[in-house]
Amino acid sequence: MAKIHELSLVKKNFEVYNAEGEKDGSTLQLWAFDDDAKNIKDEPFLTEASEAISALVGFYANKCKVVFSKAPFDGWTVKLVKGATTKGGGTWYTTFGNRKVWLCKVLKRYFWLRPKAIYARAYVNYEV
Repeated sequence: MAKIHELSLVKKNFEVYNAEGEKDGSTLQLWAFDDDAKNIKDEPFLTEASEAISALVGFYANKCKVVFSKAPFDGWTVKLVKGATTKGGGTWYTTFGNRKVWLCKVLKRYFWLRPKAIYARAYVNYEV
């Protein structure tokens, strides 16, 4: 059990890019990511999370790198605080400006237990 806890303190990162989604017949601009190590491809951040990423990096960015951890790290700029967990396995988090962000059950692929807080930073022009 200690190994899982130790691993979850490590910073994780992936590139996030603009992708199109659809809701109620309308096309949406969503942010999505790939993680080859976890066999994840074109995983979208749903509306609230995509809007939060756009507010963080600017509405004209096409991609960014997101670094995140359940422990504070040098340079973190955003803190997400855990709220309710949904029946489908997703979890609501609150972030800057009291913004509510829903993260789907893919979160469990990064954190065995949903953390009480997630610390993050996004780099638009990045060398991480």
